[in-house]
Amino acid sequence: MARILIADDEELERAALRLIMTEMAPGSSHEIYEARNGHEVLQLAAAQPFDVIFLDIRMPGLDGLATAETLRSRGINTPIVIISAFDTFAYAQKAIKLGVYEYLLKPASAEEVLSALGKSLESTSGGMDNPARTLQEAREQLRRQLIDQLQRGIPDSALFTEYEKLASLEKKPRTAFAARLEPNTHFGRIASAILSSALYAAQNILASQRTSFLASVNESALRILVYAESQAELETYVSNLVPEMKRRLLSEFSANLLIGVAGPGRAESAQLLERADEALMLAKPSNPLIKLSEPASIEPEQLVHLSGQRNPRSLGLRALEYIRTHYNQDISLSSAADALGVNPFHLSHAITRELGIGFSELLARMRTNKAKELLLAGSSVKEAGYLVGFSDQAYFSKVFKRFQGISPGQFASKTAKKYKKE
Repeated sequence: MARILIADDEELERAALRLIMTEMAPGSSHEIYEARNGHEVLQLAAAQPFDVIFLDIRMPGLDGLATAETLRSRGINTPIVIISAFDTFAYAQKAIKLGVYEYLLKPASAEEVLSALGKSLESTSGGMDNPARTLQEAREQLRRQLIDQLQRGIPDSALFTEYEKLASLEKKPRTAFAARLEPNTHFGRIASAILSSALYAAQNILASQRTSFLASVNESALRILVYAESQAELETYVSNLVPEMKRRLLSEFSANLLIGVAGPGRAESAQLLERADEALMLAKPSNPLIKLSEPASIEPEQLVHLSGQRNPRSLGLRALEYIRTHYNQDISLSSAADALGVNPFHLSHAITRELGIGFSELLARMRTNKAKELLLAGSSVKEAGYLVGFSDQAYFSKVFKRFQGISPGQFASKTAKKYKKE
C-alpha cells in the first residue's frame, strides 16, 4: 500500500486526484492524505514518510516550488509530482533543479496522473529521478508548447530561449520558413492536407540531413524553424527544402504555394519566425517567394525568385520596419516618407521594387496580421480593429475579408470553436 500526499488549495482538484488514484487504478490500494497549502505539507511530511507527493504550484502562503525546495533542504527526497495550470517553462526549469519527478499541466488526464504515479512508485527509495530523463521530458513538453504556438502564429521569445538553452541550440544559426496556399485556391481540410504533405516532405529532407528543427501546420499555414551547425549548412537546406516542397505540391495537388523565408542567421528564433510570416505576407502568385535577410553568400539557383533580398538597411525594409512599429497609428505614405527622410515618390517606388506591393497594401496586410493575433488572444472584433489602427469598423471588416476570405467575426468564431474542441 502506497502512502500518497495530495496538496492543492482547491478542494475539487484534490477530490479529482483522489478519485483517479482510488477508483481508476485497478488492483491498487493507496492511503491518501490531503493538504491545502505548503505549510500543511511540511507538517505532514515531518510527521510521517510518504511514497509520492503531488504538489500544486499556486497555493497560498507557501507555493509548490517553495515547498519542494524546503522538503529537499530538510533531506526529504520523496518523489514529487508538480501539477500546475500554468505552462510557463520557468516553473518546469526550477522543478528540474529540485529533482521533481514529473510536471503535469492542468487539467491532467487520468492516464497522465496514473502514469506519473506509477513511475514515481517505481523509483528508488531516494526518490531522485535520473536528471537526464527528467530534462528530456521537460524539453519535449516545451517543444509541444512551441509547436502549439507555431500553429497559432504567435511565437513566444522567452519560451524559445528556454528551449534552445535546454537543447544546446542557442549558438546555432537558423532559418525560418512560413508557407500558405494561394487564398482563392483551397481552404479547410483540403488546404490542411496539402500543407501537411509539404510538411512531410520538409521533415523527410531535414531528418535525412540530421538537423534539428521545429515544425507545425494548421489549415492555413506551415511554419518551420531550422537549426544547423553552420551558415553553409543552412544555405543547403534553403536550396533543397523549398524546391522539394514546391515539387511535391505541384506534382500531387497542382497547388500554388506562397513562401516566406527569414534568415539564415543568428537572430532570435521568435524574431525569425515573425519575419518569415511578414515575408509570407508580402508573397503573391506573381512573386511566390520572399526572403527577408542579408544576401546569402551562396545564391541558390533552384529558388524561384528571391524578391526583397536587399541589405536590411535598404529603404524598402526600413519602411517595413517603420510600418511594423507604427501600424496602429494614423500613418500614410507621406508621413512615413517624412519619418524616413525621403521623398514620398521615392519611398513608394522603393517599397514596390523591393517588397513587391504598394505602401497601402503593405500597411493593410500588416494591420490584418496584427488583428488576427488580437482575435486569437480573445479580443473582440471592435477592439481588434481599433487597436490596429482602423477607425471605421465596416472598412476594417472589408479589408480583413479581402486578405483572409472571411470576416473578422467569422475568424474569431471559427478560432473559438477550434480551441474549444481542443
